[in-house]
Amino acid sequence: MPQFTTENVCYLKHGEREMMARVFKPEGAGPFPCYIDLHGGAWNNGDLEDRTSLGEYLASRGTVMVTMNFRHAADGYPTTLQDINYGVRWAKAHAKELKIDPSKVALGGVVRRSSGDAVGHAPERLALCVDPRSSRCRRQRQGGGHAVAGDQSDPPLQ
Repeated sequence: MPQFTTENVCYLKHGEREMMARVFKPEGAGPFPCYIDLHGGAWNNGDLEDRTSLGEYLASRGTVMVTMNFRHAADGYPTTLQDINYGVRWAKAHAKELKIDPSKVALGGVVRRSSGDAVGHAPERLALCVDPRSSRCRRQRQGGGHAVAGDQSDPPLQ
């Protein structure tokens, strides 16, 4: 019998298109550390379905895992980064219901089947704009930056 639950949640909408997250939560009250997992796919494919085994493994050992679908290269740059940025902020904003300790959130992903995007490029680019209220982040957005999610308002920072 699993010692965790799994739920699919829409974390972001672009018109009628829903971006889904799959959340693997350990049993218990929490809060638990969180690993936000970015699937591979060389910016062109990949899906949260690819990451079930890891989610089950981590949740059964006391870590919440959130894996997210996000837009791909065909949707244009920087949509992937916008969705991931929003997803990280969404998870922290919903920390209580997700049983996450917002001070213990890690971001990573898979290199297999990838051009290194999930493990290297996306977290690196997101790190440039951790706090959208910062002047650095505002400058990036004004220059075609990647810090805000399409047609959604950003969830509050934790």
